[in-house]
Amino acid sequence: MMKNFVLIFSILISFLSCAQKDNSKKEDERFVDILSKNYNVSLIQLISNPEKYHNKRIQVMGYLHLEFEGNAIYVNELDYKHSLDKNGFWVSFKNKELMSKAMKLNDKYVLIEGVFDAENFGHMGMWSGEIKNITRIDAWGNTD
Repeated sequence: MMKNFVLIFSILISFLSCAQKDNSKKEDERFVDILSKNYNVSLIQLISNPEKYHNKRIQVMGYLHLEFEGNAIYVNELDYKHSLDKNGFWVSFKNKELMSKAMKLNDKYVLIEGVFDAENFGHMGMWSGEIKNITRIDAWGNTD
């Protein structure tokens, strides 16, 4: 009888120890998420795993092209020039100051920070998602 009690007690302690380790790992991951605020990802990662980044703050780099009903960031300039819209993401600016800054960076490589929406595909559903609530846009690389 005592052997059974010791065995059950050992299993219970082992189980609780494993559960505690898993729980602390989740807490650590949440802490890292809070500290990092931005997920520095590539546009290719967003295309490949949109559900992983849905409604999360992200930071991406790509080729920006702005036009009526066609504001988007692409993996590269050739994707824009060859209308490979699925290699791009609709971008929406609510902040007029950021939109003005973006206009100066039109047809250039940029870094953008915003929230990724895997369920909105922009005008006519042409792109692979949307980057919205943009809080930062800066030139990236050679801006000549």
